[in-house]
Amino acid sequence: MPALSLEFLGELALTGALRGIQGAIPAAVATLDARRQMILSADK
Repeated sequence: MPALSLEFLGELALTGALRGIQGAIPAAVATLDARRQMILSADK
């Protein structure tokens, strides 16, 4: 899987922790329209 076909979504905290984000659904739709794959960070 080439890295150019991936979309990464998440927030990187100053502590280095990954956080979830708001607005992931419109980003997911755009990713599908572009025929790319998404890697999304989970929120606790």
